[in-house]
Amino acid sequence: MNLISGRSMACEQKALGSRSVRRDLLGTTLIEVLVTIVVFLVGILAIAQIFPGGVKILNRTRNTSMAVAMAKSQLEMMAAKPELVPEQILPLEIVNVGGVYTPVENPMHASTDFNPLTTGGISITGEALGTARNWQQVSGPNVFRRIVGEGHAIPTPRLLSTDLTSTTAQYGSLVTLELGPPDHRAGVALPGRFSVYSRDMSVRLVRSNADLANIRDYEFGVLNPNNGQAVIVFPARPTSFPGSRIDAFRVSFSAIVQTATGTTVRKVKNAVYVVPADDNLYHALPIATYAPLNLVSGEALNAIDPNSVRISRVYNEIAGTATFSPLDPYTFKTVNARVGMYLFNPAVSQQMEERVGVPRSVPLVRFDYDLRDWRILHEDFRISESSPSNLTKVVRLSMPSIATNSVAGSDARANPSHDQIVSGTDSPNSGMEDVYVANNNAVAGANTTNADNVLVIDTLTGGQLLESFNGQPTMRIDKSAGTISFLDVTPNAGDAGLHAAMVFPDGSQQVTSITGRNLRIYYMVRGNWAVQLSRSAAKYSSSSVQPIGGEFYVGGSGALGGLPTRLYFPAMDANRKVSIGQIRYTTNGPTGFTEGVLEGAEFQVKYRTGSDTILVPMPSVDIRDVVASATGLSQGEFSVRDVTGISILAKVFNNFGTLRLGTDAVLNQSNEFNKYLAEWNVVTKETYLPRGAAIR
Repeated sequence: MNLISGRSMACEQKALGSRSVRRDLLGTTLIEVLVTIVVFLVGILAIAQIFPGGVKILNRTRNTSMAVAMAKSQLEMMAAKPELVPEQILPLEIVNVGGVYTPVENPMHASTDFNPLTTGGISITGEALGTARNWQQVSGPNVFRRIVGEGHAIPTPRLLSTDLTSTTAQYGSLVTLELGPPDHRAGVALPGRFSVYSRDMSVRLVRSNADLANIRDYEFGVLNPNNGQAVIVFPARPTSFPGSRIDAFRVSFSAIVQTATGTTVRKVKNAVYVVPADDNLYHALPIATYAPLNLVSGEALNAIDPNSVRISRVYNEIAGTATFSPLDPYTFKTVNARVGMYLFNPAVSQQMEERVGVPRSVPLVRFDYDLRDWRILHEDFRISESSPSNLTKVVRLSMPSIATNSVAGSDARANPSHDQIVSGTDSPNSGMEDVYVANNNAVAGANTTNADNVLVIDTLTGGQLLESFNGQPTMRIDKSAGTISFLDVTPNAGDAGLHAAMVFPDGSQQVTSITGRNLRIYYMVRGNWAVQLSRSAAKYSSSSVQPIGGEFYVGGSGALGGLPTRLYFPAMDANRKVSIGQIRYTTNGPTGFTEGVLEGAEFQVKYRTGSDTILVPMPSVDIRDVVASATGLSQGEFSVRDVTGISILAKVFNNFGTLRLGTDAVLNQSNEFNKYLAEWNVVTKETYLPRGAAIR
């Protein structure tokens, strides 16, 4: 019994031990696995939802950092070369002028309004109807495109070739527009679209004809400005002067005109006057008989404001095949209209100017033109020496992600290739291939598909680097990284320097070393990046009617009404700063009517709250911000002197949104474009960089 009991207990203990071991070796049940998966999925999904927002924030931060760097770089460049700063940049709308879609100024367009100035809508092909341009070329940063007064110092003349023995290469001073390629489309030849002229000429103090002796090419005089016998005096060539030289001048001034109902201010702005030959070596223009002043029966000239007179010499364009004459230095040729290259008579570089308080300097030439597209970026590089000398040179652009024509843009449309454009497909598009087609279409290898939206120019000769040579690429472009590798087209050990194939303005081609040369690279990037320069006018004048660019209206001085303590500016100047040299104002103090003078005041032009009697809402400055007791101006519009813009802005735009174009053009603009509009990201940097008398 004891034996049996012992065996039974032993077996039971063995069985229990065996079950204990098996329980320790058991795995996770299916239910436990499913529960665990559900828990993990819930957690992972919760975390995953954080990443898109985080990535978006990181991308926006990166883009903002790049935009800030680009804006600072633009302002630094302008500070280093203040002559480049335009006098003003104006908004444009496209209107039909005699069957030609022509850009005209619209100063009542706000700088923060990116809508295209058209009511026709956007077609399914991307054209802003009524403009003959792609919607991207008339919206966003491209609303403000009229450049007024971009200045360039005339450089030393040079041969437009690296072959010093060339008999076809042109010789002169080459100037390339700085802010970007000009708009080359229809209407470019209309008056005001493109002008080339000198800086403002220096005024000579004149009391009699004797003071006009030896008046120099860059001087003018004013006689009798305070009465109806006012005269502007120009330099002139003698009647015996050989050749067919044309001396033309841009003339601007404000005149006080006596009418049947009182006095009024009448302005002449940028009228062109051709000075005839005169053996006195000067020519007097009586203002009262000057046609642009438009005096009618019963009106008479009372005086002109001598401070308002601005005279500049007009440069005359000659044919590209014509020969420069040393007797007619104020001439130029168009080398490349689509890039914006112009060759000036080599004789003009010898026309040194000596002005009071300014060092002896070479002439400065200024351009008025309509910009093609702020999204066409450009950077200048100097190809430095490498070791070995013919080693591939890699240039890194400031912006990565170069645009590709084969990839659809923000409106889901791909841009035409260079070959398509050459064959006749030059319809409005948002790319840059058609900017250069005039110079590329007869040159094999000038443009390849792999290098679309990239163009390289030698700034000294105007030569364009071929993108292929003998069937092989001359440059390797990493569009994602934004790098361009220049390959040596003659990789022989004995050849010094990095060689490239280049086509010059005369059509000749040459393999030449680019080591040590300055190259300008034009390109476009994805995301519609644009670098825009923006500024208020360098100098303002008064107007008795609704002001345009570079003008202000004194409240209460005309039919527009307005408060007598305010100066009203066009909408484009809202939120800009201006400096006013002198304001003569009135107050009604305890002792009665008094007059005061405010000098050197700075104001911000802005829309103001409260009651106003102005008929057309406009931003303004109010002298009561500085002199609270002011009640008006003592002499109306003649009370304000020397109104100047004092700030310049660099704006960097990008937009990664999409625009889905349908068949309804009106809905495309009113609905789809407004959605796209909300995606604009704009970074602005401002600095004070007024154009001084030294560069005007």
